Amino acid sequence: MATIQCFMIEPTNRVRRWLRRYRSRFDPGEWSCAGGWHQAMVEIEQGPAVPYHSGDADFDRGLINTEPSEWPHDELRWPVNCEKGCGYSFEESDAWQLFYELIYRAEDGREMTDRLDFSPEALGAMFWAPWMPTSWWGPEGKGCLCVNTPAGVWPIDGPANNGGVDKPHAWTREGTPPNITVRPSILIGDPARYHGFLTAGQLVDC
Repeated sequence: MATIQCFMIEPTNRVRRWLRRYRSRFDPGEWSCAGGWHQAMVEIEQGPAVPYHSGDADFDRGLINTEPSEWPHDELRWPVNCEKGCGYSFEESDAWQLFYELIYRAEDGREMTDRLDFSPEALGAMFWAPWMPTSWWGPEGKGCLCVNTPAGVWPIDGPANNGGVDKPHAWTREGTPPNITVRPSILIGDPARYHGFLTAGQLVDC
């Protein structure tokens, strides 16, 4: 029976940044080179996390600016070819994007970005998501408590798939994060990609 120890992570004031080129595909079909979708990213220096302000105070909570930003197009680090090996070379009219990921830090000093689904070392990472609807927030008032499972990020304080988004708090939790016990069990996906329990701060497979 696999067990994953949960741990809290907190947002820093820094982001990882990439120079990203991509060609959009608007027609139905796969997001593939054959379907006209091409992409490549090159990581550059870290930068400050810039709060996102759309004018909608409810929407802006906890977000950072991830919109395309100006970066000199004569920068030599911009990708030239699609990273998927198809041979496509980007054109001037294709998208130029400065891409961001917020950096989080665990108590032991480990750092990880908010793309937790793709980081095996981040399994069990627990965090507050203030950008989720306020009706999903926990009693601590910090946001919706979430945890990274083998099937991706699960909003502990959110609704169940069969309950509708307007019925949050489908699970009860006891204790202080990350050492919490949640009831009932966790079932993610249909067919199930993960089925387990969160007990005393540990994710335990069924």
